[in-house]
Amino acid sequence: MRMPCAVLLLFAVGANAQMPSDKQFPEAPEPIVRLPYGGYKHDDAGERKKRPETQAAETPATPSWLPRPILFSGPSLPGGGYQMFAGNVGGGLQLNSSKLLGDFEAQYMNARKNDDNTINNRKGHERYLRGRLFYPLHKGLYFGGGAQWSETATTNYTKKAWRPTFGLGGDHFAEDWSCRWQVLYITKGTDKSNAVQGPEFQFWLPSPASKSHFFYWQSLGLYEFHTTVTDPTDPKLTASQRRARGVTGFLDFSFGWRF
Repeated sequence: MRMPCAVLLLFAVGANAQMPSDKQFPEAPEPIVRLPYGGYKHDDAGERKKRPETQAAETPATPSWLPRPILFSGPSLPGGGYQMFAGNVGGGLQLNSSKLLGDFEAQYMNARKNDDNTINNRKGHERYLRGRLFYPLHKGLYFGGGAQWSETATTNYTKKAWRPTFGLGGDHFAEDWSCRWQVLYITKGTDKSNAVQGPEFQFWLPSPASKSHFFYWQSLGLYEFHTTVTDPTDPKLTASQRRARGVTGFLDFSFGWRF
C-alpha cells in the first residue's frame, strides 16, 4: 500500500513543477473594504496613491521684478461725519520680488459729508494715492513704509494732505489656503486742518504673494483727529479747536483681480 502512495506523490510533485509560477502562486485578491453607507469596494492597496493637485491660492508665485496690475471695488463704511454707506473703486500695481515688496494704488470713494456743521453740502468724494515699499525678512515677514495723498472734496470746501506711513506685515501659506496681514501707522503729515492719524489694519485672502488672480481685501482704519481749524490767524480759537479731539473709523471691503 505504501508503494502506490509514494508513486502517486512523486507524480503530483512532478506535474506541479511543470506548471507556470503564476498559477502555482496566484496573487492574493485585494482586500475588501466595507463602506460607511453599506457597500463594499477594493481598497486598491496595490495602486500608487496620487497626490492631490495644489490650488493657486496655496502656491507661492515666482518672485519677479515685474509689477502685476490689479483692479478692485467694493462697499465702504466711513465714519467721521460721512454718509453711512459708500462705494470704492481703484487700481494699482503690486511688486513681489525676492528683495522688495511694493503696493501702489489709486482709489476713489463716493463718500459724502452729511454731518460737518455746514449747509447745502450736497456732493462729495474721497480720493487716495498710496505708495509703499517693504523689505522681506524671514518666514514671510516684512517691514517698510511710504507715503499717501488724500483729498476730501465737498460742495463747500476741499481738504488735501500728504502723509508718511510705516508698518509691517506677513504672508502665511497653509495646506489649503493663504493670506497676508498688514499693520500700518498713518501719520498726520501735512494735515493742518484736522491732524488725522492712526493705525490701519489690512487683510488679504489669498495672499498677494500666491499665484491666485482673484483676491479679497479688507481694511480697517482707526483714526484720531481734532475739530477743523477754521481760522489759523486766531490763536485762541485754533488752540480751542485742537483741544477738541475725537476718534473715528473707516472699514473698506474690496474684491479684486490681479493680472
